[in-house]
Amino acid sequence: MESVNGGTARCVVRCIGGTARLGLIFVGPVTRAGADPGGTAPARLELTGITWYGKRVDSLDPSHSALVDLSGAGTRTLARGTVLTAAPRPAPAPVVTEAAAPPAGSAGTS
Repeated sequence: MESVNGGTARCVVRCIGGTARLGLIFVGPVTRAGADPGGTAPARLELTGITWYGKRVDSLDPSHSALVDLSGAGTRTLARGTVLTAAPRPAPAPVVTEAAAPPAGSAGTS
């Protein structure tokens, strides 16, 4: 971790799966790599900034590293080797459309 200022942490990270995008939420225990189950702490962190090679970007793809800003509960528990997993996204609401009956005498009638 580079620094913690209030509820924001600036860290160097490596994305190892999926695409990390601004606004992504990480919830659950903060787990340190190789730690026993007692080495966890609750967290709810939001990805609020990504700096890749000195340029601010909106997303980070797997196998790339970047400097990121994380805000929220649990920033002070972050340390080298911490593994974060994104919260599952809620399922999108089903799309509902209303079908109107065809006018009398239109296709489908003879």
